[in-house]
Amino acid sequence: MIETTNTFSPAVRSVLETEPRHPSRWQAVMSIAAKIGCTAQTPNEGVEKAEVDSGRRLGIPTEMAEETKTLERENRELRHANEILRKASASFAMAEFIEGHRGAHGVAPICAVLPIAPSTSYDHLAKRSNPARLSDRARCDEALRPEIRRVFGENWRIYGIPKVWHQVRR
Repeated sequence: MIETTNTFSPAVRSVLETEPRHPSRWQAVMSIAAKIGCTAQTPNEGVEKAEVDSGRRLGIPTEMAEETKTLERENRELRHANEILRKASASFAMAEFIEGHRGAHGVAPICAVLPIAPSTSYDHLAKRSNPARLSDRARCDEALRPEIRRVFGENWRIYGIPKVWHQVRR
């Protein structure tokens, strides 16, 4: 006897048990279908599926089909994540990247792939639109930015961070 795991296991078992008493499998299927109140195709598909799963008939077993389906879904998710990472690698700042691609992917899926929380992205946007929300340090940095660029440019753009810092402090 073939063991089955589908939802019509009782019908499949009944067909397989009554098959020897009928001239053909189809007549056994028709007999069982009439008794359980379904179309004959339903138990027949169940019997064929059980035969595939047991190896008596050619085809893809249920377990393998489910595994393939799971792998295809994971593959789609990975391709989506890779697309986001590929676009993010070309971007200088993650928050800027998120802002630029939120229409195509949404903030949450991008943040799930990148090492940044959605709240951080939203906070960055809020600070950019309202500079009063910036910290004292960030406001000071913004005020010093022109001076830093001036010192860096006057020294042939070769000064590193420590030298620029010392020059600005003078």
